[in-house]
Amino acid sequence: MKLLTELKTKVKGVVNSLNEDRVMLVPISKLTFDKEFKELFEQEEDKVNRIAANMRENGNKFDKSQPIIINESFNVLDGHSRLMAAKIVGLKSVPVIMKKFFSKEDALEYELHLQLDRRNLTDSQIYAAYKKKASLKKADGSKAKTDLAISKELNVSPRQLAKLKEVEKKADPNTMEAFKSGAISLNGAYKKIKSSQERKEKKNVAPCGKKRTYEQGYADGIRYAVSAFDAGKTSKELLAELNKEEKSE
Repeated sequence: MKLLTELKTKVKGVVNSLNEDRVMLVPISKLTFDKEFKELFEQEEDKVNRIAANMRENGNKFDKSQPIIINESFNVLDGHSRLMAAKIVGLKSVPVIMKKFFSKEDALEYELHLQLDRRNLTDSQIYAAYKKKASLKKADGSKAKTDLAISKELNVSPRQLAKLKEVEKKADPNTMEAFKSGAISLNGAYKKIKSSQERKEKKNVAPCGKKRTYEQGYADGIRYAVSAFDAGKTSKELLAELNKEEKSE
């Protein structure tokens, strides 16, 4: 399996090297957006408008030194913002380079590599990139990359990646949506879940500073009941005590 993977990688490199300088002029109408590729990173409206303005200033021309990267199905892999700007300006054709891949996973990995090399990623973009990399599979169906490998590729610490996973697991829907949209940072979301945990813990503490016996867990409850019986309390007295404590909340 390892030998086959290495062979595929070498063949892919040869195929792409034959096409890497071959810039073609393709009608915009033939190009399509694939949701998985387009949503890897958000196309910022301001950026698209700036590119469109630059095209107009240069006589409605597309910068051929920055061709759009597509696959054999004419799905755009890289250059979504440039293509959107070209549509705004009204261009009919754009320069492209076609890359060939053995699988969609290979194409996604290629696009991630391009984007990560050129961007200063926000926390939400790092999260999106982590989710996509973590979802990639090998030919046998196993996970393609470990979290440690992904953290190195994203240039983040294992601790930061652990925070991402904890926020994903514990954040309430509103906090998670705010984080994914970039409205709050990773640290902001992390502080929110920690603050929520602290409030829950405080709620479980009686005014005297001790946890309520019936909320400490089965074992502590049994110990309390046994000690109460040894002190001469009856089951009715214990139930009355429990009811009184519940009503005081």
